[in-house]
Amino acid sequence: MADDFARLARCLARSFETDPVLQWLLPDPASRLERASAFYEIVLQHFAGAGQISTDGTLRGCAIWQPPTPPSIGIVAQLSYSLRMIGILRGTSLKGFRMLGEMERIHYRPPHWYLALLGTDPDHWGQGVASSLLTPVLDRCDRDAVPAYLESSKESNLSFYRRHGFEVVKKIKVDDGPTLWPMLRLPA
Repeated sequence: MADDFARLARCLARSFETDPVLQWLLPDPASRLERASAFYEIVLQHFAGAGQISTDGTLRGCAIWQPPTPPSIGIVAQLSYSLRMIGILRGTSLKGFRMLGEMERIHYRPPHWYLALLGTDPDHWGQGVASSLLTPVLDRCDRDAVPAYLESSKESNLSFYRRHGFEVVKKIKVDDGPTLWPMLRLPA
C-alpha cells in the first residue's frame, strides 16, 4: 500500500502541478512537484483512515472522498497531520490554513459525500479516467439519496463537474489567493 500511495501522490502532484491553489501554496516551480508529492502522500495517509480512496487499476487517477459520517480523528492524529503539512508548506502554511478556514466556514452542512480531491495524471487527461472515478460514488449518492459536494480550484473544470450534475453554489476568494468554486450535486 505504501508503494501505491507514493505512486498516487506523484500522480496527484502531476495532476495539480498547474493548479492555481498548488501554485499559490508552492510557488517555486523547481521544488513544486517533489513537495506536492510529499503533501499528497500525507493527504492519502489521512484519508485512508477517514475516507474512501478510489483509483483505476493502473493508478492513472485518484478520487478521495469523505463519507457522510466520517470517522472521528483523534487530536494526536490531527496534530501530527497538521505539523507534517506545515513542514511541507513552510512559509505558505498560514495562507493554506486561512483558505481551509474559509472553505470550512461555508462547507455544506447536511450529510453528504465530499470529494476532497480528484486528479488524473496529465498523460491521461481526456480519456475518461476522472469520470470513471466519480461514477461509483455518484451512483451511490443517487441510490442513497445523499448529495455530493466539492470545491473546484479551476474555473475550466466547472463544465466537467456540471456534466456530472454539480452546480456552483458560492465562490471563495481568500486575500491574495486563488478563487475556489464550491459545487453541490443533489441526488437524481
